[in-house]
Amino acid sequence: MKKSSKKENLLKTLKEKLMSLDAINELDKKTILNNIIKMEKKEVNLLITGATGSGKSSTINALFETDVATVGMSSMPETMDIQQYTLDNLVILDSPGFGDGINEDIRHAQGISKLLNETDEEGHCKIDLVLVLLDGGSRDYGTTYRLLEKIIIPNIGNNDCRILIAINQADMAMNGKGWDHQLNRPTKALIEQLEAKVKSTQVRIKENTGVDIEPIYYCAGYQDELEKQNPYNLAKLLHFIVQNIPANKRYKIADNMTTDDSLYATNDDLKDYTNETKKSMAESLMAVVSDISSAAVDIVSNTVVSTFNAVVNIGKSIASTGRSLVSGIANLFGL
Repeated sequence: MKKSSKKENLLKTLKEKLMSLDAINELDKKTILNNIIKMEKKEVNLLITGATGSGKSSTINALFETDVATVGMSSMPETMDIQQYTLDNLVILDSPGFGDGINEDIRHAQGISKLLNETDEEGHCKIDLVLVLLDGGSRDYGTTYRLLEKIIIPNIGNNDCRILIAINQADMAMNGKGWDHQLNRPTKALIEQLEAKVKSTQVRIKENTGVDIEPIYYCAGYQDELEKQNPYNLAKLLHFIVQNIPANKRYKIADNMTTDDSLYATNDDLKDYTNETKKSMAESLMAVVSDISSAAVDIVSNTVVSTFNAVVNIGKSIASTGRSLVSGIANLFGL
């Protein structure tokens, strides 16, 4: 699954649309252009880590419509050091798997500690989100617990919004039993098993660190020469990633998120994750209206919504007006 070379760049397309509007005066256009230039410089840094076999590479491939991460099919770890994949202004840092040896784990832990303490030019934490993956088919999370308790949480502190824990390979939580392959979703018995795993993980982490994080579960899916299984809860995973990165950067995910609707099709149906994610990203785009005249806000914000719907053409179009999205994010941008 390779990234399409024909996919439009959201900010570039929006800039062209707004600069061509005759209804906007030159002063507002200059302000908008300056806003977009600032937005273009923003970068999302996502660190993905977990034990060997938790599915980091397959998760990257599924989420971001790319095959930059080699999916290992043998017991030897494919990712030997922290790998950096740069997709426009989305930087994905894929850490080596833990649990392959004491010396290797120490070296990898030192690399993660260093990353978590790096800051950007504005003094903000460079890593926007740490996605910690667990293997749904494993009962031994000792390695990952130690990673969280000794390395990740001490270097992040109580800022738990920068940590997302996800249980991959949910279909293997009962050794392959309890998965409805026709519907591509867990049966009631497997859901109960997964919910119990979520609860026990949450309790263990809170007891040992004081940080309360509720994991989610999903399947990244797979494809080999014989068969293919689409992801489950991929839309939910993406939704939580977007919600946990800084609000003023969320639009950056739009250019690289998977656009194959079939990969988002099967979820737990607790909410319309795709639509909620799109709305959140569109809200973050409203930074373009900062400091423009009130007379231009409606036409600019509505152009943002229409452009976003045209470029990010998965799921349903956002029905909200531009003005309502501006109101929803007003506190963030000081409008």
